Amino acid sequence: MLLGVTLGFAAATSNSAAYLFSRAFLQKHNNSYFHLLAVSHMIMGVLALIVTPFFWPETMPSFASYAPFMAGASLFYYGAQACLFLALRNIEASRLSPLLGSKIIMIALISVIFLDKSFTGLQWVAIFLTFIAAMLLTGAGPRPPFKAVGFTMMTCLGYCLSDLSIIELLKPFESMGLVPSAIFTASLCYIICGIISIPLYFFLPKTPMVMFKDAIPFSLLWFTAMLCLFGCFGAIGVIFGNIIQSTRGIISVVIAAFVAMAGLISLESKVSTFVLVKRIFAAVLMSTAIAIFHLQRNAN
Repeated sequence: MLLGVTLGFAAATSNSAAYLFSRAFLQKHNNSYFHLLAVSHMIMGVLALIVTPFFWPETMPSFASYAPFMAGASLFYYGAQACLFLALRNIEASRLSPLLGSKIIMIALISVIFLDKSFTGLQWVAIFLTFIAAMLLTGAGPRPPFKAVGFTMMTCLGYCLSDLSIIELLKPFESMGLVPSAIFTASLCYIICGIISIPLYFFLPKTPMVMFKDAIPFSLLWFTAMLCLFGCFGAIGVIFGNIIQSTRGIISVVIAAFVAMAGLISLESKVSTFVLVKRIFAAVLMSTAIAIFHLQRNAN
């Protein structure tokens, strides 16, 4: 349990920092979001190729037992990532991250309607508290553009479907242990994403080599986040994992505050005292939601 929660917080922190570096890339390279999508996933594909041999299982399960879920985890994620970069063209990273809190409602509803999952009343309270906290964080400033909200909702749906595929993908590799199976399966998915990115890269206008250099911080942080996220889901499940992951909204605004104080207002703008109070209240709600869900999970 503790390892899963720790991995979840690590994933949320790496995610939050990665969003900031993605926005920096987009600003520097004239909103070249498809370049970032292709270049960063080629870099992550190479990282995955380097990592995979060190975690190769002694006995591979049958290809049929994991191939559909590997494809689902990779392809749904890749589509979501494309929508994420489109959203980042229209909204600051610290305000996009909380909007992704809508994902917790989506994945809970999908789990109940299609996967025959059930939650206690208090667990539903925790889920909605997470959502409310995310909306408070998003609402703490100017209203986000409609286009950004639309792309973010598409991002959330893609991530939900990818997350549910990850849970199934991990099952055939359970005998490896939590961390090795998480690293191995995540690497398999990012090799696929790297392969998908190669034709996209050659389809795009000429890509200066400096783009590869500028995409490295985002790629390293995102790949680290995904390794942690796979382990988090394997340890504590997709719903509780997503509640922990939703703390990236709080982490993002903390990072944003430091960035704004450093004078990098092109990446993140300074906020008023009122906005800061709303964000603190949202943090309290988020912490309460985590505590409620954790206690109810243990009670069951």
